[in-house]
Amino acid sequence: MSNQFSLPRFGRLFRKHTAEYGKSYLLGVGVLLGLLALLMGLQTLQSKPFGPGQQAAFLGIFLIMGGAVFTSSIFAGLAEKKQGMAILMLPASHLEKYLVGWLYSFVVFTLVCVGCFYLVAVVIVNADDWHGQPPQLLNLFDPEYNMGALVLGYAFIHAIFIWGALFFQKLHLVRTAFAVFVGAGLLLFANFQVVKLLLGHVVSEMVLPFSGADLALGKEHYRLYVSPAQEKLVKLVPVAMTLLLWVAAYFRVQEKEI
Repeated sequence: MSNQFSLPRFGRLFRKHTAEYGKSYLLGVGVLLGLLALLMGLQTLQSKPFGPGQQAAFLGIFLIMGGAVFTSSIFAGLAEKKQGMAILMLPASHLEKYLVGWLYSFVVFTLVCVGCFYLVAVVIVNADDWHGQPPQLLNLFDPEYNMGALVLGYAFIHAIFIWGALFFQKLHLVRTAFAVFVGAGLLLFANFQVVKLLLGHVVSEMVLPFSGADLALGKEHYRLYVSPAQEKLVKLVPVAMTLLLWVAAYFRVQEKEI
């Protein structure tokens, strides 16, 4: 097991990665803060105050889109011949090298993105005109905004783009995004064809995978719903896919050769 993972060796690798890329990461944090300040600041020009609902939407957009961009570049060094050779020759296991990229692109990025969001949101919310009402800052633990689902959603997006970062040699972000759109389109088309094959031509609208279906029988319209027990199982599908993609990305690292 020590050949695969050693905490002291992993710590040295993590510090080396931080020393090499720390300045560029800090620059990225500055860009993130600037974009948050600009776009969230524009919300103060509206007549309505910048409420928690809008704040949650901004956090979700920046977490998912920013995370996709950052994750796509986390293993960019492996695509360059000289830099890739230097990375592969480091005295560390493939698991440790993968975990450094995974930690930075998932755990560290999530914490930094949330921290930057609140750093800007505190200023913007207090500077906004609340028309005599007390300012309301987004509470991450408020079940109304379901921030847990956002983190799980980002985990799924992260798994896709970290796999793409290792599968594609160049243009990781563009190619991964293109693959996602094409794959999603093919999945929707295939799912709709299967549902029509099972239920006939009474299906009136596009049917999403693992969801209900609208049926049109003459002038009558019906709705098929997924049972509560099935809904619980459906929620496990993206979790399982996330874990599988993370494992697949790790094995992709193992395939890299000098």
